[in-house]
Amino acid sequence: MEPYIQNNKLELLGKLAAMLSHEIRNPLSVLKLNLHYLRTYNEDVNQENIELIDTCQLALDRISNLVENILEFSRRPVDELEVLSFNEVIDQSLIILNPIIIRHSVCVTKEYEGNIAPLRLNRNKILQVILNLLTNAVEASAKGSKIIIRTKKQDENDSCFVKVEIQDFGVGISDKDKEKIFQEFYTNKKLGTGLGLSVCKKILQEFNAEICFESKLGYGTTFILKFPIDNLR
Repeated sequence: MEPYIQNNKLELLGKLAAMLSHEIRNPLSVLKLNLHYLRTYNEDVNQENIELIDTCQLALDRISNLVENILEFSRRPVDELEVLSFNEVIDQSLIILNPIIIRHSVCVTKEYEGNIAPLRLNRNKILQVILNLLTNAVEASAKGSKIIIRTKKQDENDSCFVKVEIQDFGVGISDKDKEKIFQEFYTNKKLGTGLGLSVCKKILQEFNAEICFESKLGYGTTFILKFPIDNLR
């Protein structure tokens, strides 16, 4: 009975997501036009406000891409792939999340390895994964805390991987929750949907990538992503 109920939930969620996505498109278009006007035609905008507008445009583009992915999912059998630098994708994610990072007074430290091999991936889907993990890290962190993002190449059992680590020093995950966090609809957040990490895992599986984590309650959590280089180049 439980799988049947779960399938019904997923089917209903899909219909609701498609309906909401369709309704969201029109106000998104209005916002994009207004931001474009402010950025291009208003000579009185100072540099600080221009940077804020640019950040809003990046975030808006991200929302638009997510909406389009939902609406076109059923008729797009092949994802658009491009050669990506993981360091660059993470930098783009940090630009989008910068207002949230500032609001939470969290310091983000980047520890990038310079010779990371580029991978052939779908930019929007990988952005979705990184944004979700970074948002979780920020929300789990206390004010004045820090988050460390690492990228490096790793050789393991005759295979090469691009490894990405997102480490926070926040609340951590209890032992009883560790087995559940990738389950659909499971969340400890008051306003959470319980879909973020399960969606991340499914996206990563499309690219033969792995996700795991290390966590200790009260000391923080590190999420680890591993992308096989040979399979994606």
